[in-house]
Amino acid sequence: KRREEEAAKKAEAEEDDDDAPTFPIYDRKNRTDVENIVIVGSGPAGLSAAIYASRAGLKPVLVAPPMGGQLQGKGVGVENYPGVNDTTGPNLVHSMQEQAAQFGAVFLQELVVSVDLSARPFRVRT
Repeated sequence: KRREEEAAKKAEAEEDDDDAPTFPIYDRKNRTDVENIVIVGSGPAGLSAAIYASRAGLKPVLVAPPMGGQLQGKGVGVENYPGVNDTTGPNLVHSMQEQAAQFGAVFLQELVVSVDLSARPFRVRT
């Protein structure tokens, strides 16, 4: 029964892709050369950091490929995230993206290939 429920939730999540929203996308023309904060990864930890940073007025840039990570790629139910019941990974990520965008985070949909922490400002290469 559980496998059937997970398959149904996965199918529902795949159907929901047609209504995928557009979030504020990073545009180099509208930004400075040095960002206040760059967050690598768009899983729950990265999105939580983006929410807190944007609420603090830091205008974070969240860098991650558009295909999403482990939680985004699975349509199965999320059972191990505090305070979350009866939702799928893609739905949880979507809600967190909306909240981060609402407070001013912008999204750069690219893969980070290296991070240079040897000198300030740090360099994130995509």
